[in-house]
Amino acid sequence: ITIARLDGEGRHSEIGVTLHHALYFLVVLSLLMISVCLFSGKYFLTYFIKSPDVLNACLEYLNVRAFGFLFVFVFVALRAFYTGISVTKVISYAAALMAVVNFILNYCLIFGNYGFPKMGIAGSATASIISEALAAVFMIVYTVNNKKVQRYNLLKFSVFNFNKFKSI
Repeated sequence: ITIARLDGEGRHSEIGVTLHHALYFLVVLSLLMISVCLFSGKYFLTYFIKSPDVLNACLEYLNVRAFGFLFVFVFVALRAFYTGISVTKVISYAAALMAVVNFILNYCLIFGNYGFPKMGIAGSATASIISEALAAVFMIVYTVNNKKVQRYNLLKFSVFNFNKFKSI
């Protein structure tokens, strides 16, 4: 909403600062979420899952999957940027890329097809992380190579400003 307002008001250079501070926040949040999953996931899940086999399978998935938060949050920030400036085509391309790669890698990594290792449930988590990372990288590459977004000062990372951070 903030990005859309700034874009509508023609304050394009402030959009980069807003996106940078959103990224600062989301990277910190992703690191916190990764830590919570890795260090508290087992204790949390034991309250809901009584079967040791199911618990072990969940932990096997979670201990890999937790690292995807970083890529998902970068993707979310860029999605917010493109939604705010009303350029949503790139979001659709990135989401399609993520879905196709996830589908293919799930087939390869869960079952060990096409020379990939058979990883079971950890393969599903790995496929999700790789597909999210590729979608985030796609969005970053698109952004860096798109001449139209240069007016938003996205590549000139701004100095951390606590008031801006707090407002986001």
